[in-house]
Amino acid sequence: MPWALMGIMLLSALDRLGVLLQFGFTHVGNDDAIFWQAVRDYAQGVFHEPFMYGQDYTVMLEAFTAVPFHLLGMPLNIALPVVTSLLIMLPFWSTAWWAHRQGKVTWSLAIAAFPILLPVTYGIITSMPRGFVGGCAMLAAWPWCTTIDRPLWRGAAAGLVLGASLFLNPNSLLFVAPVALLFAWEERSNFRVHLAALLGASVSGAA
Repeated sequence: MPWALMGIMLLSALDRLGVLLQFGFTHVGNDDAIFWQAVRDYAQGVFHEPFMYGQDYTVMLEAFTAVPFHLLGMPLNIALPVVTSLLIMLPFWSTAWWAHRQGKVTWSLAIAAFPILLPVTYGIITSMPRGFVGGCAMLAAWPWCTTIDRPLWRGAAAGLVLGASLFLNPNSLLFVAPVALLFAWEERSNFRVHLAALLGASVSGAA
C-alpha cells in the first residue's frame, strides 16, 4: 500500500476542504444561480441544452455531476463547490496513482503534492462552479490511455480524451496541444495510431 502517496492525497483533500469552508461554501455569484437551476432541471430530467444556459462557451458538467448530491438532500451551495473541487482534483490524483503504478514513486508524490503547492487563488477559482474544470477533469484519463497495449485502441482513446477535454473547455488547449504533439511524436512510427486518434477526436467533437 503506497502510504506516502495516500497521505499526500489526504493532505491535498484537507487543503481543499479548508478553501471550501472559508470561501467555496460561503461566497456565491450570479453564475451560481444558473448552475443551481441546471441541477434542479437535470434532476427532473429536463435538458434544455448541454451548454451554460444562454451562453454556449462551457458545458455544465458540474451541474450534471451534482445531481446525485442534490437528490440526497445536500444544499446546492455545498454540493456544487464539492463537485467542482472533486473534478479539478481528479487529474492530479489519477496521474499520481498512474505514476506510482509505473514505478515512478518520486514523480507520483510530486504530482499528488502539486495542488497543495499552488497559490490560494487557484484553489479559490477552482472551487467556484463556473464550468472551468470540466476539461481538466477529463484529462484524468489521459495517462492511462498511453499505456493501452493495442495501438489502435491507444490512439482512439487518446484522441477521444483530448477531444472531449477541448469540447468541455477550450481553455484546456494549453495542456492538450503539447500533450498531443508529444503523443504524436512518440507514435511517429505508427501511422495507424494517428488515424485512430483523429477518429477518436472527431467522435468527441461530433458528440
